[in-house]
Amino acid sequence: MAINKTTAAGMNYGQHFFSEEDEKVLATHMGMLGVILDNAQLCENVEQESKRSQVLLELARLLSETHDSRESLLNKMASTILPITRAKLCTVFIADSADKASFAYVIDTENMGPNGNETLCKRECDVNKISLAYAVHVKNTLETLNVANISTDCNVVMLDQTTEEAGDEMRTLVCTPVRNGREGKVIGVCQLVNKQSEGACRAEVFGRGDERLLEDFALYCGLGLQNYEIQQKAQLTRAQQEVTREVLSYHISASEEEIMTLQESSIPSAQTLSLLDFSFSDFGLPDSVTTQATVRMFLDLNLVQDFNIDYKSLCRWVLSVRRGYRRDVAYHNWHHALSTAQCMFAMLKATSHLQKHFSSLEILALMIATLCHDLDHRGVNNSYIARSQQPLAQLYGHSSLEHHHYDLCVLILNNPGSEILSGLSQEDYRRCLLMVEKSILATDLALYMKRRDAFFQLAERETLSWQDQEHRELLSSMLMTASDICAITKPWPVQKRTASLIASEFFAQGDREKNEFNIRPIAVMNRENSARVPHMQMEYIDGICAPLYKALAGMFDSCNPLFEGCMKNHENWQRLAQGEEDEVFATDG
Repeated sequence: MAINKTTAAGMNYGQHFFSEEDEKVLATHMGMLGVILDNAQLCENVEQESKRSQVLLELARLLSETHDSRESLLNKMASTILPITRAKLCTVFIADSADKASFAYVIDTENMGPNGNETLCKRECDVNKISLAYAVHVKNTLETLNVANISTDCNVVMLDQTTEEAGDEMRTLVCTPVRNGREGKVIGVCQLVNKQSEGACRAEVFGRGDERLLEDFALYCGLGLQNYEIQQKAQLTRAQQEVTREVLSYHISASEEEIMTLQESSIPSAQTLSLLDFSFSDFGLPDSVTTQATVRMFLDLNLVQDFNIDYKSLCRWVLSVRRGYRRDVAYHNWHHALSTAQCMFAMLKATSHLQKHFSSLEILALMIATLCHDLDHRGVNNSYIARSQQPLAQLYGHSSLEHHHYDLCVLILNNPGSEILSGLSQEDYRRCLLMVEKSILATDLALYMKRRDAFFQLAERETLSWQDQEHRELLSSMLMTASDICAITKPWPVQKRTASLIASEFFAQGDREKNEFNIRPIAVMNRENSARVPHMQMEYIDGICAPLYKALAGMFDSCNPLFEGCMKNHENWQRLAQGEEDEVFATDG
């Protein structure tokens, strides 16, 4: 609009008017001005979107960080939008689940600098009634609200408030709900108050861009609060686990008196304890002798010397491992662990190739794994663990028991005073634990069945390469299984007694499956099949044991006694199945 054309010199007042030429000039300039304004608006929108993107990136970054408190989290998030919205105050109301008309607490972040770079965060106890009323209104309506002038807003009346209560402190406001990221439930409200004009003190109105940014901010607030709650629960869980670990470490640790007794005892030789014989049995041995036998194996393999293992730490570790096995489990107890370790020891000592080609670190890992491979066994298998939805199944998914055995093994190794690996370098320590883990997991018969064909091919073709790491790991896993099931190779009285213990444990699980799941157990766990134990033992030998021991005997002559003992027990079970022995096989109920 052009107003009052000025009078040119020498012209009469009455002749002063806008001509058609003036109109044309004005129209031409306005067209150009329209293009300029359009470009200016486009540039402003691009700049606004660029700033918005930067804010969203910063909010996303804040979500990935750990925060000390909700106040710290919300203050950092609010500080990102105050400069771009030019709001004087950002308030986050956290909902009170018990009362729809109130909030649990309120966090205010105030713009203290000219560009919003300085903020002040405080937790309010007594907030402005108008601000609170609008927050409650938005929480209930679930809609974004933008108020251009609070003093004339009709919603003030609807909210049972008076315009005087707003005073000069509140002029403009935009408010939106905060939702829970998982369920979409409203858990709070975000509010911006008093948009400031650039370079002036008067207030401006919050625009649609401010609304969008606040809605985005509310989304990130919901995610941030959800993440904070998860982090808090995780920290609480870690603290509870640490307390449990401390309690477990205390109860699993041997007393000083026990440690001193073992430390000062005279350790019998391997020959005296029959540790070099594949026919070894610890039936009838007192606990004190079983722990001495364990120490003897570590001494004779030069592990104490090679890794500078503190002797008292070794004694404490051995006693702690023994305590880690449950005494009320019929078969998978400390005696089984010792038998497994002794078989590994006998194979290592009798087979020159194994001692020559396995490093001392690998031998250390194998001995630790054999002793710890069934720590805290509960007398049930992985199938029962999964079917009963025990925490172990939820924690590990597959090979639950074996993973649990390994975790307890690491716990004892890290228990103060039992740290027999403290003399290792960081790299050797890492490698040793990795080998221990793989060896313990290898005792899962399901994994053995998957890998054994590859090993049988190596044995049949005589293509084992000690330089091939996969071959070495495959051999180690087979040695672990061979040691784990070595009871099948023992002299007949030992084998028959051990089989009775195994059947007792299996039948007990079968009884539980009948009672708890109302299902028929598999044959080996069904007490109704007690008379078929000899037949099931022969099937076990034919399907699991004999092929492995035959392959090992073909690879190492020193392992022949294991294969021969296995086949001799096959004959004994066959005679029992055919009724050639008077004794009837029975198990304890």
